Amino acid sequence: MALSQPREVYGIHSIIPYSRTTLLPHGVVRVLDGGEISLSAELNDLYGGSNPYPWASEVGKIESGFKFTAGEYPDFLFTLFLGATVTTTALDATGEVTAITAISGTTVPKADTGLASIALRSSEASRLKHGRYIVVAVNATTVDVYMQSNIDQSRGVSLASISDALKITASPLTVSDTAGVTEIPTTGLNLVGGSGTVAMTAGHSGYFDVFTDHSGRSNIIVGKASATFPEFGARMTAKKAADGKVFEVHAYKCRGAGMPIGFQANEFAKPELEMKLLYDSTADAVFEVNAVKEVI
Repeated sequence: MALSQPREVYGIHSIIPYSRTTLLPHGVVRVLDGGEISLSAELNDLYGGSNPYPWASEVGKIESGFKFTAGEYPDFLFTLFLGATVTTTALDATGEVTAITAISGTTVPKADTGLASIALRSSEASRLKHGRYIVVAVNATTVDVYMQSNIDQSRGVSLASISDALKITASPLTVSDTAGVTEIPTTGLNLVGGSGTVAMTAGHSGYFDVFTDHSGRSNIIVGKASATFPEFGARMTAKKAADGKVFEVHAYKCRGAGMPIGFQANEFAKPELEMKLLYDSTADAVFEVNAVKEVI
């Protein structure tokens, strides 16, 4: 009788973390460079007398973990590995501008004698440029506008920076009285004056954020004092072999912490993540392996 075909494991197909409460997947990690389960055991040896060799050896602690390298940053990885709070917006066809918030002084964002709000200009969503904008009062009625980003300055009608401080207004803009509007040129935005007579103090300032029209946006907050790192289950699956072999590891109880975010010139970020594989008392196991030879 011939020997059986060796069981090999080739490549990596996916990692699917799931909720231990509902068993529903958090999502699927598909862009992967590889992963490895590490089961590093500690052996405690007994030495004594003149014998230089151990009399006995017993297994001590076993470090169980899974390291993998991903090429994508789905929202759920931020939640599982950084304890982040994620808010998603599926679609926004018109864009969004936030309320103006004071930075220095109190006279720039002011409903009656300053800037009441920032408004989107009708039918100019294509001109919106992502980023944070800084509004600084030049005198009682005029302001300069700066940006904290230049990633979108060529979107729609091109917007030039006037200085290294990313000033975008060639000359100060006049804030109109009684809710009048003034365009911030080529940005798709209007300054909306206060309900009364505008009277700001030079040097006072405020900021607002702009989000362009989009097909999806995530706001991910990392580092809250109340952040937690939830336990989860996970299924790690190798690439399906040509002869129908499926090899899957099902870890019942995992915990991850830490995730680098790479910025390298002309390279995709590929963070290396690590999760602990913990003992699950209900399953009475750490993980199981399913090795199946499908009929094809």
